[in-house]
Amino acid sequence: MQKEIRTVCYDDDLHLEAYHFEGIVQPFPNHFHDYYVIGFIEAGTRCLSCKNKEYMVGPGNILLFNPNDNHSCVQCDGKNLDYRGLNYLRSLHQMIMEGGEAFEKEEMLLLLLSFLIEQYGQPFENCIPECSGLSKSTLLRSFTISKGVTPYRYLQTIRICKAKELLAKGVSPIDAAMQTGFSDQSHFSNFFHMFIGLSPGAYRRIFKEGDKDHG
Repeated sequence: MQKEIRTVCYDDDLHLEAYHFEGIVQPFPNHFHDYYVIGFIEAGTRCLSCKNKEYMVGPGNILLFNPNDNHSCVQCDGKNLDYRGLNYLRSLHQMIMEGGEAFEKEEMLLLLLSFLIEQYGQPFENCIPECSGLSKSTLLRSFTISKGVTPYRYLQTIRICKAKELLAKGVSPIDAAMQTGFSDQSHFSNFFHMFIGLSPGAYRRIFKEGDKDHG
């Protein structure tokens, strides 16, 4: 079995996180992010569900998620996954991971975002349904249809997003767990790894290491 490699880097110049997951088989449950995600699959095939539609994605596919796009994925070819998050272009990903020049990274990022907006941008439409006076069961169905996730999964995702903010500020995993409503650190760590693919401690360290580099 191929050894799992999980590398993550925070770029202080662009204020972005870059991920490189190699050789993983971990499924990711239905969830969302409150930020844009751009990723690139180098190896492995995944069954991806996004906004309640099913897709098959594999080597060479670029993934683009808007904030709050619910999605989940599982490995479906028996092979391990190699995935680069924020791999707009391989060279940009490499610059971020290796600490390239700030101006060059920003220029490449802006050029790529301009291209993506031009090619794939769509007007935003507010489609929140009217939910007043509904029964619990009807509200549950309406919420799930609107958000793509159940209310409980939505709350879990919000808690994880808040926990990421706290960890990035140097808050300890146990304090982050308490401040975001998890019953204990073990429960928090399990959910964090399930959603993010890293332990809370590993995620927190990327910001502490960045502070050392700029100290």
